[in-house]
Amino acid sequence: MLVSCGSGKAEALHYPDEIMTMEENGITEEEFVKRAAGETSYVGNGHTDGTEIVISPVYSASSGKIEVPVYAVPVYVASENKGTLHSYASVMSEGEISLELTPQRELPLEKAHLVSEHEAELKVKNDGLVLSAKTPGSYTVVFGDSQVNAFTLFLRAWKDEEAEITSYKAAYGEDHVIVYEKGLHEVDHLSLEEDNTVLYLKAGAILLPKHTFDVTDDASNASLTEEGAKEHNAIGLSRYPVINGYGAKNLMIAGQGTVDMSEMDWHERRGVVFTLCENVTVENLILLNPAEWAFISYRNQNVTVEGCVAFGYRTNSDAFAFCNTQNAEITDSFARSGDDLFEVKTLGGPEDAVSENITFRYCTAWGSKARCFGIPGEIERDIRNVTFSDSTVVTRDAVWDNDCLGSLVIIRETGAGTIKDVTFENIRVLRDDGRVINVNEYAEGLSPTEIAVTFRNIVASSVEKPQFWVKNAESKLEVTLDGVTLNGETITENNKSTLTELLGSVSVNIE
Repeated sequence: MLVSCGSGKAEALHYPDEIMTMEENGITEEEFVKRAAGETSYVGNGHTDGTEIVISPVYSASSGKIEVPVYAVPVYVASENKGTLHSYASVMSEGEISLELTPQRELPLEKAHLVSEHEAELKVKNDGLVLSAKTPGSYTVVFGDSQVNAFTLFLRAWKDEEAEITSYKAAYGEDHVIVYEKGLHEVDHLSLEEDNTVLYLKAGAILLPKHTFDVTDDASNASLTEEGAKEHNAIGLSRYPVINGYGAKNLMIAGQGTVDMSEMDWHERRGVVFTLCENVTVENLILLNPAEWAFISYRNQNVTVEGCVAFGYRTNSDAFAFCNTQNAEITDSFARSGDDLFEVKTLGGPEDAVSENITFRYCTAWGSKARCFGIPGEIERDIRNVTFSDSTVVTRDAVWDNDCLGSLVIIRETGAGTIKDVTFENIRVLRDDGRVINVNEYAEGLSPTEIAVTFRNIVASSVEKPQFWVKNAESKLEVTLDGVTLNGETITENNKSTLTELLGSVSVNIE
């Protein structure tokens, strides 16, 4: 329902009637969340029938005269090795909103606190909570250090969908604007391979990619191919991703749509993949339960990602990966998924296929399987001028290997690329059960390289010390720490040897 209020127009996200309660779907909450804690196997990560979005049993919500539906998806909690629900709602607004959040079960309201990169307020009122926010972004409610019963409001700037679609058609031509109306849409895969193409998913539109290939083991994953796929991407995929942008200029995914990938087997398709493109924009897209990496930018130039969301739990469901990409910005985005969340890599390609000039800002990460922000793993080509700023880690509780995990990381596992002018600044880490900061050469036998990284204005809580080390004696690692406070103590020249772990040719400068 669209209403006009003192702050202007506002409208909540309403999914179609196919999105129901768990009871209406004939499944208990215990059975539903168990999906998120399955074994790390093709069976445990396999597909389900239909969507994995349900009407939240935890909350109802309203904002003035607006009914605000609250939905929920399964997510993973590593510290307890279990699945749980994450509830969310989305509202478009011209101005400030005040969301009344009413629990549908007993919750410790006195422990409720708000996590956001933007100014907002959370108050206890009667038997519920009132969340007031002015700026588009994500606003997450948590209860102490608990990972259950979390809620996130995705506040979006008001847009007139019909007017926006009309403007795109006038600019690019009617046949270059692909529109999906509100509703559940079964799709195979979508291709964006012509210049000046817009995929517009209206609010309430859900793309549900079909289960096409029975991927049951490594052998079937390697052998199952799709005609034409290899010729239509530059990243070596033998099956099309769900949304494939390839070799085109001026591509856009707009609107406020959702892609639910639950019906696909593990590794059946990747999510949204752009390769060899220029001028790519993705706005306000919700990606759910990716079968493998959710969003990949590979060998693109000028990429903008704003207001996007990734919820998932399957192994290898990395959220937002920028690989061999130049000039990219991701802002106001949220990720709670089953692998690394906000990452930069270089996966190969020609020598000049570097990653450079990439900024992450106003992002929220919640990681229970791997890393939150950084450069993890593949560094086959140079990486330079990368900034992660003004962002928050809610919780990171993956501790299966504290030598290669962390909230803010550079982990070198393959490749000979250099890593220079990387900055992590103005970041809060509310809880890390392992290392907040981890910079190292993890693999044996790597060729020498150079790494230069700055951590500035970091406030964090963690169990383990920051770690800085290189295995190749000829590699050089230069670290600058400027206002890094861990567990209430700021790292200084006097205490850096006791608060950090150093190995090899490492220079740690305190500013």
